[in-house]
Amino acid sequence: MARKRGSKGKASKTSASNGASAAEEPTTLTIVPAYPNLFPSFYANYASVTHSTSEIFIDYALVAMPYQVNLEESQVQAPVIARIILPPAVAAGLITALQAQIEKQKVTVKTGTLAVTVPQPKPDKGA
Repeated sequence: MARKRGSKGKASKTSASNGASAAEEPTTLTIVPAYPNLFPSFYANYASVTHSTSEIFIDYALVAMPYQVNLEESQVQAPVIARIILPPAVAAGLITALQAQIEKQKVTVKTGTLAVTVPQPKPDKGA
């Protein structure tokens, strides 16, 4: 089976064998994170974004007391907690997802309620 990348965390699946015709509609799969019992979680209040020719790097750091200040260079040392390396296409999707979550969070703060998307049932093809 060959997989085609979709958008917004979804992937399409098409069959290249089993006599499937090219006219078949691709099946949309939703990627759902699976959380093991234990996995590392970190709090960061600073992020630095850099890039290479083929990847985006996001370094997460914690700026907290006591500050390690370098007065000669006017810098505060912040220990990096985690580095995430992403291909540009995933980084672009992350930006879109973050913008959507920021808008939802603004509604939550303003109204005191959570903005939750409720999936609508798909219409029955036989009806």
